[in-house]
Amino acid sequence: MEFKAKVNTTRLKATVEFLVELLQNDEAEHGLIVDQDAARLAIATCLDLKDPKSPMKDEMYNAFTPHTTNLAVEGVSFRTNLDHGQIEVLLQPRPHDDPRYRGQLACPGQGIRPSDSGPQAALERLTLREFQVPTRYEFVNDVYVTNGLRGWYECKVYLAFPCSQPPIGEWHPADPLPVDTDKFKVVASHRRSIIPAALDAYKQKMPKGCK
Repeated sequence: MEFKAKVNTTRLKATVEFLVELLQNDEAEHGLIVDQDAARLAIATCLDLKDPKSPMKDEMYNAFTPHTTNLAVEGVSFRTNLDHGQIEVLLQPRPHDDPRYRGQLACPGQGIRPSDSGPQAALERLTLREFQVPTRYEFVNDVYVTNGLRGWYECKVYLAFPCSQPPIGEWHPADPLPVDTDKFKVVASHRRSIIPAALDAYKQKMPKGCK
């Protein structure tokens, strides 16, 4: 999709020259020493090339979140196993090309975009992309993640009640969660804060199911 960017061509030329200079650095394989003022100007110039209403996609999202304060919705789905009465939580694996949480397990979530009118838009995207079945949400609380690998987040935590079994993810014991191993690892902020906040709410209020 084309976007008519309003870019200062003089700054764009300076950005290209800055990047070429970095490429010519003989120490590149050991890490670059970068002029931060020049880097900020180059990044700002490149941002002018992108339509702010279009999604950032993973590459931009992962690059920017450590430098900003971010807002996300998290849908935590529990069930009570009828065979043994244990509470279980739905966890989905992060993609294997995720540079920060490769293959780790987490509750379904979506970042809120600048083009969203509010959390509801992100919840609709969460239903469409992660749960993939009609899902009802009940707000629990705001959880603040201050030392995650993706930077600072305010996570709006919801109990999620999918109307049928989501096609992605598996159910795992939630109270307590299994310990992390080489083959089973839960994203730290979900283990430490997001799942416990939702679990307390689940224990206080039995699921009503979808209307």
